[in-house]
Amino acid sequence: MYERRLKIFLLIVGLGMLVILARLAYMQLLQADELRAQAEEKLTLWETLPTTRGRIFDRRNRVLAENEPCYEFCLHYRMLTEDLPTRSRWVHRQLRRLRRQEGLSAAQAEEIYRRRVKRTWELAQRLTGATRNEMARAAQDAVRRVRAWRRSHGGPVREENMPHPIVTGLDEAQAVALRLRLKEMVGASVRPAHRRRYPAGAAACHIIGRLGPVTRQEMAALNPAGQLSLQAELSRYLPGDLIGKGGVEKACERLLRGRRGRYWRKRRTGQVVREVPPIPGRDVHLTLDLELQKELAARLGRPGAIVVLDVPTGEVLAMVSLPTYDLNRYRQEFARLAADRVNLPLWNRAVAVRYPPGSTFKPLAVMAGLSSGRITPSSTFNCPGYLISPTYPAFRCWIYKRYHRGHGSLDVVGALEHSCNVYFYKLGQKLTLPVLVHWLELM
Repeated sequence: MYERRLKIFLLIVGLGMLVILARLAYMQLLQADELRAQAEEKLTLWETLPTTRGRIFDRRNRVLAENEPCYEFCLHYRMLTEDLPTRSRWVHRQLRRLRRQEGLSAAQAEEIYRRRVKRTWELAQRLTGATRNEMARAAQDAVRRVRAWRRSHGGPVREENMPHPIVTGLDEAQAVALRLRLKEMVGASVRPAHRRRYPAGAAACHIIGRLGPVTRQEMAALNPAGQLSLQAELSRYLPGDLIGKGGVEKACERLLRGRRGRYWRKRRTGQVVREVPPIPGRDVHLTLDLELQKELAARLGRPGAIVVLDVPTGEVLAMVSLPTYDLNRYRQEFARLAADRVNLPLWNRAVAVRYPPGSTFKPLAVMAGLSSGRITPSSTFNCPGYLISPTYPAFRCWIYKRYHRGHGSLDVVGALEHSCNVYFYKLGQKLTLPVLVHWLELM
C-alpha cells in the first residue's frame, strides 16, 4: 500500500516537472526574444530629445525668423501633481532634507515647506513677469504631456522625475535674478533653452506669422490615431508644443517643425542603450524682398496695403500691411493690439480683408462694354452729377459731392480720364449684371 502511494506521488511530481520543463523550453526557445525585450524595457527609462525649428529667409537670404538662446524657469514634475502617490514620497524627501540641513522638527519643516511652495510661485511671477494663469496653464500642459508619454510607453518615464518649463523665453538678467533666489523656492531650477526671434521686427510680421501653444482641437485634427510607429509617435503634437498660428509659420508648419528624438538608458547604471536622434526643422526661403518691403512701408506711412508681384513668375516681392507690430513683443503687447479697433494692426489688409474695388473696376467695365459690342469708343452718356436725383444721396458722382455739378456728356476716353461715376453707373445698366459677372470671371 505504501509503495503504491509512493509511486503515485512520484508520478504526480514527475508530471509536474515535465510541465515545468516544457514551459521553460517554450519560453527559452520560442519566446526568448520577446521576453528579453520586455525585461529590458522594464529595466530602462526613456527621455525625449527636443528638436529645433527651421529658419525663414527672404529671397536674398536675409533672416526673417530664427532661434536664439534664452532661459526657462522650471519646476519639478512632483511639484505640479496633486493626485499622485509618488508626489507624497517626493514631498517627504523634501521635508527630510529640510530637517537634516537645518535641524528642524517635523512640524517646523512642514511649515517652512508650505511657505517656500507659496514663495516659489510668488517669486516666479514677480521675477519673470508671467501671470499666475499663464504659469498654471504651463503646469497643466506639462502634466498632460508626461501622462501622454506614460500612456504611449506603458510604464514610468524619466520625465516624471524631472523639472518642466513653466516660464520660457527669459533673458540673462531674469535668469540671474531667479538663480539668486532658488534657495527660497522648492523644486525650482533655471536652465538654458531657445526661443523664436524675428530680426525683421515689424517689417513683415503679417507674412511671417507667429507661434502659439497647440490647442486640443489642433491635436485632435493633426495627430494620427491608433497604434503608431516610433517615428509617428515622435512626430505627434503634445500639450505645450508650439505650432504656427498664422503666416508662413503656419503655412510651412510641417517643414519648419522637425521631429523630436528619444533615448533609452538603464535604470541603475544610466548607460544609454538606444537612441533615436531628433531631426531639426527645414529652412524655408521666400520670394519676399525685405528691403523692398521696408521701403514700401515707409512710403505708405498710414493704414493700408501694398502688394508687388513679379508678373512673369507670380512671385510675391512685397506684401505690406500697415499698421504693423513687433513679432518679438507680440505677447507683451497683445492686449493693446487687440484693443485697437480703429487701426486693426493684427489684420493683414493685403489678404484678410475685402474692400470695394472702387475706380479700379472702371477699365474692366469699359473692356466688357467694348468687347461685347454694347458700346463703341464714341458712345456717350451724360453726367449731371447724379444718377437718380440730386436729393438722393446714393449713386452720385464724386464731382457733385465736391462741386455740386456734373461732368456733362462724356465718351469712353473722357469717362476714364475724369473717372466719372455716373458714366459707369449707366454703362453697368446697359451691360446688365450677367455680362459684368462673366467679364469679371474672365479677369
